[in-house]
Amino acid sequence: FSKILFHGTKANGKKFDREWLLYLSTASNVYCFCCKLLSNSSSNFATDGFNDWRNTKLIKMHENSDEHRAVTLAWLKRSTAEGCIDSELRRQCETERKYWQSVFLRVVEVVRQIIFHSLVIMDEEFPATYCLQFDTSHTDQLTFIVQFVNISGELVEWFLKFIPIRSHTGEGLRDYVLSTLKDLRIDIVNCR
Repeated sequence: FSKILFHGTKANGKKFDREWLLYLSTASNVYCFCCKLLSNSSSNFATDGFNDWRNTKLIKMHENSDEHRAVTLAWLKRSTAEGCIDSELRRQCETERKYWQSVFLRVVEVVRQIIFHSLVIMDEEFPATYCLQFDTSHTDQLTFIVQFVNISGELVEWFLKFIPIRSHTGEGLRDYVLSTLKDLRIDIVNCR
């Protein structure tokens, strides 16, 4: 079985995913999820599974069949209808996806601003590093860690503190970093 079968190409050359195609490794078969669930078809895709890997063109034939198209359309209508069992879960997943996507975009912007303003916080003897942390409570935090070389010449890394943050802008994170450095009595002049 090749993972390539999970993808197809339309006549116009556009690629797409065959979201309806499921592979069951214990049986080494693929199934059509929609047809298995909603069809009375005797097709292998709806019954025992398909595993004729030499005739993979049959997957495309099944995909283009009138019955598969009708069943897939019925599945799409049911899955997008309000009041479905999973409609609230889908909404929650989409909200969560949008939240983390916006966090990611803000982190990228912060990194861009740090690079643009040359705010690399590092010193040869006593570098202070920080990174953004996200936990399941959705409390965004900065993690402050210092690195230094001890008397034996070994590089040592110490965790200093977590700092809950409310702003994800470059300016807001800069203010958190500078404020924390001041609280820790680390002069920004000694950092680069």
